[in-house]
Amino acid sequence: LKITPTPTAHFEHPFFKKSLQREILDLTFAGFSVMERAADGVLMPGLIIPGIEIRYAGALKMTCDAQVVYRRDMGKDRVRCGLAILDMDFKAYRLLSHIMVRAADPRARFSTEMEMDALWEFFFETGFIYPKKYHLIQASREEFKETYRKLYRDDQEIEAHFTYQENDKIYGHVAIFRAYQRAWMVHHLAARPLNGRRTGLSVLRNVLRFFDGLYRYPSVGIDHMIFYFRPENHFPNLFFGGFARDLANPRACSLDLFAYLNHTPDGPSAPLPEGWRLTEFETDHLPELERFYRNASGGLLLDVLRPGQGDNGDEPLEKVYRRYGFVRQWRIYSLCRGDVPKAVLIANRSSLGLNLSELLNSIKIIVTDPAGLPWEVLNAAATRLAADYESPSVPLMVYPESYPLEQGVKVDKQYLLWILDTQYGKDYLEHMEKKTKLTLRFLIRHLLRKVMPK
Repeated sequence: LKITPTPTAHFEHPFFKKSLQREILDLTFAGFSVMERAADGVLMPGLIIPGIEIRYAGALKMTCDAQVVYRRDMGKDRVRCGLAILDMDFKAYRLLSHIMVRAADPRARFSTEMEMDALWEFFFETGFIYPKKYHLIQASREEFKETYRKLYRDDQEIEAHFTYQENDKIYGHVAIFRAYQRAWMVHHLAARPLNGRRTGLSVLRNVLRFFDGLYRYPSVGIDHMIFYFRPENHFPNLFFGGFARDLANPRACSLDLFAYLNHTPDGPSAPLPEGWRLTEFETDHLPELERFYRNASGGLLLDVLRPGQGDNGDEPLEKVYRRYGFVRQWRIYSLCRGDVPKAVLIANRSSLGLNLSELLNSIKIIVTDPAGLPWEVLNAAATRLAADYESPSVPLMVYPESYPLEQGVKVDKQYLLWILDTQYGKDYLEHMEKKTKLTLRFLIRHLLRKVMPK
């Protein structure tokens, strides 16, 4: 895009240490171009320039590292140079994204300034908070409100949210936040019509443009992007699930179906039957877990959870969240009969309401031996872990999704977990670019086929 007022790039030339300034002709989420006089040109292809400061409107500043990727003679003593952004921290990138989407559409924004009443009204109107859910969170609603106030109004490096709004009324929303050490999660994707025009595709396009730059930058620390959605929700199933099915490579993009049920302990946890034990996950348990998951799914869940892996040198995510006044942690346990693991339980903890479906305040369970694990034993283990949660009930997310039904246990609903390896980010973006150009007629026909297949 060509931005008005024109941004400028300020930097020190790495060879002769002179401070320089160039006007930015056009700007993308991944780079920019500048013009210079051929006689005074100092930018050459391959040149890496650390610490470039992009300044906008005399007030906003974003620092990045960039590399010159082309130099083209435009005639009349003018040369155009293109620079790719090599790295940029998350706060700077969120600010850049806000400038970009606002320039393209004044209703679009990635902003830390949010009118919270408008956000809550949107969540209620679009069904994110429905009567049953509100009943569950009512006692802790002030804590919920404080979590969102800090997320949506403070300058932090763990979350970004896109809104499509007119004045103070929100018509579209999606958020992305750092859920695991090197995995970011998309959630709260919803939209409602504005003046009779559907806004869902606009919301989706903008979060994809945001991702287009995000996955490129080492400082952000993203190896995987994840997204949970209900199988019957046709919009994400078409645009997210469709890519996984079309690509047909679970090591690039995987879909895992989980059973979801609320676990309400009846009382203190009963002791496990003789011969069973619940212990912290050990590296000796990893081969059995990998064997089962490889055969059952072949997907990316274990790459996200990284069980048995040590510190990779990054600042622990738990510490990053604590710095901004939030809770985010996960602990991995094995439910064993003797020395053989029958299930792996991942106890996820986060600040209340960080995700309105509490998918990060849940116990994720991978049953590695469905035939050899009675539900009563698994239930007792879950009750033991649930005692550490503050809420009266804790969601259980069980894989494979068939296990509870085989044990005669009723489930509340199902969730698909979509995971993308960001090495395939370009493939995904190209796929989505084609999908988001679909006509409204095609979408209506697609939905009708789903609802009335005959």
